[in-house]
Amino acid sequence: MNPPKQVVLDTSIMVGLMDTRDVWHPSAVMLRDALKSAQMEMVYFDCVVSEAINRTFRGLSALARKHGRGRKRREVGRNENDSCGCSRKTCN
Repeated sequence: MNPPKQVVLDTSIMVGLMDTRDVWHPSAVMLRDALKSAQMEMVYFDCVVSEAINRTFRGLSALARKHGRGRKRREVGRNENDSCGCSRKTCN
């Protein structure tokens, strides 16, 4: 009998896949693609999904608060000339 081809992934990989600004995004994408090529099933525990969603949205909320956009702003725009997505000169 062949063992199942499964791999359990942790929060850092999931956050890297969800957040393109995350430092681990390129590595997470490469890992995901390699696992798909090897026909591995990626398994996420529910606690990992919950933690990844919370970390991602906390990061977005912090970014919005930093620029006074609070809850009224639904989308943080990106500008290729700055590092955080705003157009303020102090963030470049």
